[in-house]
Amino acid sequence: MRHHLQIPARSSRGTTNGFRRIKLGALAAAVAFAIACAPGAQAAGKTDTVAAKMAQMQAQIDALQRELADMKAAQTQQAQDTAQAQRTAQVAQETATKAAEKKVVDNKKAVVWDGPIALTLGGFIDMTMAYRSRNMVGDIATSFNAIPFPSSVNHRITEFRPSARQSRASLLIQGPSNGNEAVEAYFEGDFFGAAPTANSGESNSYTPRVRQAYAAYTNKNNGLYLLAGQAWSLATLSKSANMVARNEVIPVGMDAQYVVGFNWIRAPQIRLVEKFNDQVSGAISLEGPQTSFFAGPNAPLVPTLTTNPGGTLFAPTSNYSLDVAPDVIGKLSFDPAFGHLEAFGLGRWFRSRVALDDHTTFGGGVGLGFFAPIVPKVLDLSATFMSGKGIGRYGSGQLPDVTIKPDGTLEPIKETTAMLGLVGHVTPTVDLFGYAGMERESRTDFTAIASGKTLAYGYGNPLYSNAGCKTDALPGQSLTCTANTKQLSEIALGGYWKFFKGDIGTMQAGLQLEHIKRETFDGVGGAPSTDLNVLFFSLKFFPFQ
Repeated sequence: MRHHLQIPARSSRGTTNGFRRIKLGALAAAVAFAIACAPGAQAAGKTDTVAAKMAQMQAQIDALQRELADMKAAQTQQAQDTAQAQRTAQVAQETATKAAEKKVVDNKKAVVWDGPIALTLGGFIDMTMAYRSRNMVGDIATSFNAIPFPSSVNHRITEFRPSARQSRASLLIQGPSNGNEAVEAYFEGDFFGAAPTANSGESNSYTPRVRQAYAAYTNKNNGLYLLAGQAWSLATLSKSANMVARNEVIPVGMDAQYVVGFNWIRAPQIRLVEKFNDQVSGAISLEGPQTSFFAGPNAPLVPTLTTNPGGTLFAPTSNYSLDVAPDVIGKLSFDPAFGHLEAFGLGRWFRSRVALDDHTTFGGGVGLGFFAPIVPKVLDLSATFMSGKGIGRYGSGQLPDVTIKPDGTLEPIKETTAMLGLVGHVTPTVDLFGYAGMERESRTDFTAIASGKTLAYGYGNPLYSNAGCKTDALPGQSLTCTANTKQLSEIALGGYWKFFKGDIGTMQAGLQLEHIKRETFDGVGGAPSTDLNVLFFSLKFFPFQ
């Protein structure tokens, strides 16, 4: 029987080194053996031969030892190179991970890291002064639909109003993304509340005022975006098809009520966005409702309830509509090569309690929006349009949504809004802007016979008296002036100069001039109109920009 010697497998490098060690050892043994076996009686001539062979073998041994030393040095260097490469790769991975986490932060300044969470501070200190040609008895948010006629003593009185109440603070909370999912939360508030007459009409005005407060979830795999909380309405124009929060196109002027024709509310909502591809997305939003009414001088012919005073959770001196369902908005957005386009539909429900029954009326409308950098980084163009019935709440002019019919039911008022805006970045420190907008309502009138008399109802009824609108009032005098607004129009021009920009922030000065005109429906005494000129001067300090 034959026995086979099993030799463990080695790496090629280890096998080569082993063979070389065996060869070196065998050579040394052969030398020793030759020396030991050489007979002492050999001829002297052979001694030189042996010495030569020994010298030759010693040279070979020395060469093999040098080769082995070189191989050991190479192995040591290779091990060091491998360890260095591993350390470099680990550092690169850690750097890439941190960079990926920081990509979620959209403001590189004023970021505080608490473990994996990034807290981004924002806001500004604002000092704005407004000079008005007529006394609006208001702050720096202009009540466009309340410009006084000569029948009010304030028509002939100018107004100067400085205010720092629009100063704002914000906090963005973001965490690292796992590659496909991310969550963030955002809060933004100011001091522009209006207690005790605060309300939820277009934006809550409770003190301190919450402008935005929401959480948002993003899933890139499914192209989904979910928002829950208070934010700008989905009806407000976006800059791109993303339709995510903080991507809205907001007029950059100094009037806190923005511009006539600008479509917006800030309300509690649940919004779901589906991104179909990089250019197209769709969204639906369920938003907190409120209804604005025009009741008219005559009460309905049957007992009717349309609002309730605020309870313990609201302003007790404000009235709140009998809401039955959220406002529902659906929008499609497109990003062609030349800019951004969007179209939306709005559905609303209005309710009144008539005698012992509830009556609900449907309203709503459609809208279009466009935004484009006409000259990239130099000139931006925005344009919006909306038309429908019962949409007054969504316009800056705050024209009424509905009117009350003689039988106590509600009738939505038809309205159209439009706005055009241009913002130019003239230099890195100078921006100029211009806006033109309008909001127009249609006559929605009714009459009824009661006790042999013809009673006028609705909005814009020609039987309403405008007789005293054009008469200059004396202090304390009250003149009859129903004056239902038919159209509001505005032109606003202005600019900003960033005169300081440093490590501690940016300081800018601004100037704006706006002209608003208010026109009314024909009534007894004609169709009076009035106007308002406003000059704003603003200083803002942005500590985080």
